[in-house]
Amino acid sequence: MKKKVALLLVLVMVLAMTVSCGGLYGKGAIIPMYLASVQSNMDPAATMYDKDTIQYISLLYEGLVTIAKDGSVNKGMAKKWYTQKEEDEFCVYFELQKTRWNDKTPVVADDFVYAWQRILAPESNIPAAALLYDIKNAKKIKSGELTVADLGVTAVEDSLLRIVLEKEIELSLLLENLASPALGPLRDDIVEASPLWSSSSSAIATNGAFSLKRLTYKGDEKEEVKERNPDRVITEIWLERNSYYHGDVDESNLDKYVIPHRLITDYSLSAKDAMAKFESGELFYIGSFTKETYTAHQKELVTQPLLSTGTLYFDCSNTLFADAAVRTALGNALDRQAIADLVGMGAKAATGFVSDGVFDDKLSSKSSFRTVGGTLYTYGAAGAKSALKGKSGSFAITYRNANASHKAVADYVTNAWSALGFTVKAEGLSNQEYEAALLAGTFDVLMLDYQGLSSSAYSFLAPFAKYYSGSVVDVRGELYTPHITGYQSDAYDRAIDAVFAATTRKDRAAKLHDAEKILCQDNPAIALYFNYDAYLASDRLDDLASDVFGNRIFNNASLDNYEEVNDAIGG
Repeated sequence: MKKKVALLLVLVMVLAMTVSCGGLYGKGAIIPMYLASVQSNMDPAATMYDKDTIQYISLLYEGLVTIAKDGSVNKGMAKKWYTQKEEDEFCVYFELQKTRWNDKTPVVADDFVYAWQRILAPESNIPAAALLYDIKNAKKIKSGELTVADLGVTAVEDSLLRIVLEKEIELSLLLENLASPALGPLRDDIVEASPLWSSSSSAIATNGAFSLKRLTYKGDEKEEVKERNPDRVITEIWLERNSYYHGDVDESNLDKYVIPHRLITDYSLSAKDAMAKFESGELFYIGSFTKETYTAHQKELVTQPLLSTGTLYFDCSNTLFADAAVRTALGNALDRQAIADLVGMGAKAATGFVSDGVFDDKLSSKSSFRTVGGTLYTYGAAGAKSALKGKSGSFAITYRNANASHKAVADYVTNAWSALGFTVKAEGLSNQEYEAALLAGTFDVLMLDYQGLSSSAYSFLAPFAKYYSGSVVDVRGELYTPHITGYQSDAYDRAIDAVFAATTRKDRAAKLHDAEKILCQDNPAIALYFNYDAYLASDRLDDLASDVFGNRIFNNASLDNYEEVNDAIGG
C-alpha cells in the first residue's frame, strides 16, 4: 500500500512539473490588451497610412539595427558592424545574430538582399525605396537603368551582409535609415507563394520577437479567398513569442529573450468596452483610444511623439490644384490648432511638414529637427480668401470610414473651404476603396496619417521628389515617376539631390531644412497635426520600453500573478 501511495505522489509531482515547466504556466504570461487600431496587412514594406500600422510591424519583424528614443543605435539582427575601404569602394559589413524565423528556418543575409531588391524593383510602389539610395546602384535600379542583381548588397555568407555605398558617408546616416521597420528581412518563398501571405497567420513568417499566431476574421467564409481584402472584419489578433528569436529553442529557458508568451487583442470589443475591461482589471494594456477615453485618463498616460502627421494630399494634376498658390491659400485657411483640438488624443498643431520627434544634425533626442526648423505654416482665413482671387470649383475630400478622427477633420476642412466659395464634399470610403484611391492617385484631396519611415527628415521629404518617390516606374517610358500627388518641381528635385549628395549629418540636416521650406511653400501635401503616442499600462505590467517611432517593446514585459490570467483564459 505504501508503495502505491509513493508512486501516486511521484506521478502528481511529475504532472505538476509538466504544467509548470512546459504547460500552462511554463510558457509565460498571456497578456490580454488592446494593442492598437486593427491592422490587416503585415507587410513591412507596404504603404502605411494609419499611425498604428508600424506598431504591429515592429513586433513581428526586426531589421539590422534599432534606434531608441534617445537616439542610441542598438543591435537588432546585426550583432556587429564595421566599415572597410576596398579599392575605390566604401563598404559596411553586418554580422548577423544566430536566429530563426518563427517556422524554424534560419534568418540569413539573403533575406535582407531579397527584401531590399523587392522594394527597389521598378514595378514596386514602395515609399521606403529612397531609404536605400545610399547603397550603390539603388537609385538606378529603381529607374530601370539597372537590374536588382546590380544592387550593392551581397550575402558574403549566411551570417555576413556586405553593403557597398555610392560614396563614403557618415555611418549614422546609413544606420538611421536601416533602422526603419520597412527595411526588415523577408523570405522569397513566403512572399511569392501567396498574395495573402501578409494577412494570414498560416502563410506569414516573421523574424521578430513575436509571431502572428492568430488573425481571426468575422464569420466562417466558405468561398476561397484569393486576394487580400482590407474590409474583412478582424475580431482577434494573437501575437505569440517567437521561440526561435535570437537563438534555438531552449525548453528550460523559453523566456531568455522574450518574456511574455502571448499578447491577445480582442477587436470585437469597442474602444469604450476595452477601457471598461482595463479599469476592471481584465485587460492590462491600452494602446488605442477614442477622444473620450483618452481625455478621461489623460493624467495617467505615457506619451511621446510619433513620427506621423495627419496630412492632406492634393492631386496636383487637377487643374485647380495645379497652382501652388491655391494649395497654399487652402492650407492657410485652416486653423491647425482647432483641428488638433478636434482630433484630441495628444495631437499637436503642425508647424511644418516634418513632425516632432525627428532628429536633426545629431542622432540624439536633444537634437530636434522641428525645433531648428521652426514654424513654416501660417493661419489666416481672410488672407487666404484674398489670395484665391475669386477662384472656385468642386472637389471631394477622401477619407477612410474606419478612422473617426479623419472623418471629423474632413468635415471641418469641408466647412472651412466651402466658406471660401468652393463646392466641397467629404467622401468616406471603405478600406479597400481607400487603398485603391491612394495607390492609384484617384482623389482630389485625401486625408491620411503620413508615416515617417525613419527618424530622419529625409524619410518625410524625399518621396515628394520625382527621383525618390518609390512609385511604380514603366521602364519602357520615363525613368522616374512623380509622387502619388503628381507634384513636380525642378527646384525641389534639386534640393533633395543636394540632400542626397551631402555626406555628413550636419550638412544633410541643413539641406533638409532648405527642402522643407520649398515643400511648405508649394504644399502638394499639408500637415495639419502631429500625432502623439499614448498608452496605459496596468500596475501589474512592468518593464515596457519604446523605440523612436513610439512602438511599444514587450520583450521584457512581466505580468504579476499571470498564472491566474492564464487560468481564466485557458492557456
